Amino acid sequence: MSAVPRDPQLCRVIVGDTLQRLRNAHGFTQKQVAEATGITLTRIMNHENARATLTEKEADLLLGLYKAPAEVADRARERLVVARGRAKPSDKEDQLYTAHEENAESIAYVYGSVPGPLQTEAYAAHQYRRSPMVAPYQSGAFARSRIERGAFLRARTNCAITAVMGEEAIRKHRGTPADMVEQIDRLMEFAALDHIHVLIVPDSTGEVPGHVTPYALMRIADDYQAAFADVLTGIFRVGDPSAYAAATQTALELALSDEDSLAVLERYRGAFRKL
Repeated sequence: MSAVPRDPQLCRVIVGDTLQRLRNAHGFTQKQVAEATGITLTRIMNHENARATLTEKEADLLLGLYKAPAEVADRARERLVVARGRAKPSDKEDQLYTAHEENAESIAYVYGSVPGPLQTEAYAAHQYRRSPMVAPYQSGAFARSRIERGAFLRARTNCAITAVMGEEAIRKHRGTPADMVEQIDRLMEFAALDHIHVLIVPDSTGEVPGHVTPYALMRIADDYQAAFADVLTGIFRVGDPSAYAAATQTALELALSDEDSLAVLERYRGAFRKL
C-alpha cells in the first residue's frame, strides 16, 4: 500500500476524488446524497472539490452511504487525518501541481515539444518570447522556473519519470544551433539517470499525443492519479484523467526505445553542431 502523502491539500484532493468516484459508482446525484445524509449540498460539493475537509461524522455518513469497502474507507480516513492539517484549502493550480509532483510515485510527461522541466533556459525563453500571452519581462523568470523544476526531478530518485516527446521537439530550431545542442545535451543528461526515461516519437508515426495539449500524468497511489494540462502561462488539473492515461499508453507504444531515442538525440546533436 502506498504511503499517505503528508500534504493536507493533496489529501483533500484525493479524498474528494474518492468520494466522487464512490458517488458516481452508485449513480447518486450530489442532491440525493445531501438528502440522504443531512449534509448540506454546498458541503457535499466542497468536499468533492477539495474546498473543505470532512468531519469524522461526515466521513462516517458518506462512506456508509456508499458502502465503501473496508480498505477504501480506512485509506480515506488516514488521508483525512492529514487533510485536517493547518494548510488552508487552495484553488491555486500551481500549488496543487507542485504538491502532486512532490508526492508522485510516477510521472509521465507527454509533449509535442520538450517537456517544461527538461528544457534549458534558452529553449524555454525562446518559447515564451514567441507567445503573445507572455509579457517580455516575464519570459526570463518563467524560463528559470523550469530549470528549478528540472533540478527537483533529478533529485526525485524514488519517482519513475518518463518524458515522451515528438521528434519535432529536437528537429525544429528553438533558438540558435548552439541553443539546440545545449538542449539535447540536457535531455541526454536526464536520460542517463536511472529513474528517468526520455523517449522520442518519430515523425513517421504522425502526430504525437500531447502535441496540441501537452500534459503530465501523475500517479500518487495505486488508487489515485491526476492529469495536468500544461500551457505556457500555467498548468491546470483536468477532471477525469482516464483519457490522458489512455493517451499516455498510446504515446508509449508509438515511442522509440530508450536506446533508439538516444540515437536520435545524438544524430540531431551532431547535425546542429555542424551548423
